[in-house]
Amino acid sequence: MNPLVRVAYTAAARASHNSLFELFLERVIGPFVAVAYDIRDWWVSGRLAAHGAQREEKVREWERRTGEREAGEFCLNDQMQLLTPWGWAHV
Repeated sequence: MNPLVRVAYTAAARASHNSLFELFLERVIGPFVAVAYDIRDWWVSGRLAAHGAQREEKVREWERRTGEREAGEFCLNDQMQLLTPWGWAHV
């Protein structure tokens, strides 16, 4: 059910959807939840940026050390996985 659509086909559905509790959740609790999600998103994006910068530095160091060029950097994944006879295994 989309909370932004205020259409109900029965009186009971309209009463349950437009109750004081729903309005309280939407108007009072909703902004706090939105701020919490914003903080989480900011923290995760910072961690991802730091991880990307660290990976890029490792690739640049490898390129300086070997003299080769990494053409598929976007494919690199630091998961420590090994291909075993029965499938992928985490190291």
